[in-house]
Amino acid sequence: MSIFLTKEELFEMTERQIPSKQIEWLINRGYKYDVTAGGKVLVLRDYVKMRFGMPVDDKQFNKTEPDFSSL
Repeated sequence: MSIFLTKEELFEMTERQIPSKQIEWLINRGYKYDVTAGGKVLVLRDYVKMRFGMPVDDKQFNKTEPDFSSL
């Protein structure tokens, strides 16, 4: 399973087919996203889970301070 939402999942969430309209929807609701060089909208699957209050395995979203342990 990809770390990003699939094209179908992104459509299901936004009900928008055109990437510019998906971006508009995401911006209006405060979602973080990125866009590939080819114009594909990328939204992290775990980020969406977190927004809906579901448990997320990756702790990167819960950090409040930088991790300096590797320095």
